Amino acid sequence: MTNSEIEWLFVSRPAKDKEILEVEHILGIKFPDDYKECLKQNAGGSPEPNVFDFTKRKEAVFNRLFTCDPNDAYYYIPDNYKAIKDRLIDDIYPIADDVFGNCICFDYREGKDKAPKVVFWDHEVAYESPEKAIYYICDSFIELLSKLYFCD
Repeated sequence: MTNSEIEWLFVSRPAKDKEILEVEHILGIKFPDDYKECLKQNAGGSPEPNVFDFTKRKEAVFNRLFTCDPNDAYYYIPDNYKAIKDRLIDDIYPIADDVFGNCICFDYREGKDKAPKVVFWDHEVAYESPEKAIYYICDSFIELLSKLYFCD
């Protein structure tokens, strides 16, 4: 599945370069280029297909891509980060959610100067152990998009 084969539904407003830079500044990170390009077209959107698998879970759901719009009451990246950071380990940043309150995140633990891995954050496990709440999905955002499929 390539990004061009994905239909993005419910896109709120494409992200502007200035907004992306501001969110990067707030979080102290630099987003990967493939992710920034996706934000510029699909911020707030839901991909179709939207199901993916990883080691710990089959048929996980990619619900909404978070936004860089500070006026977005639900999907603004810094607000979502602040809401869960007490249950996150350092250098993990949410970029999307599923339909159950979990997040798809970038993992910068190998260094903020390196391309982040993509991980799944389980909000229920995080109450008990923030470290055990993080599950590896893949090495890049574009790889995550390539894993999306339709579920029967």
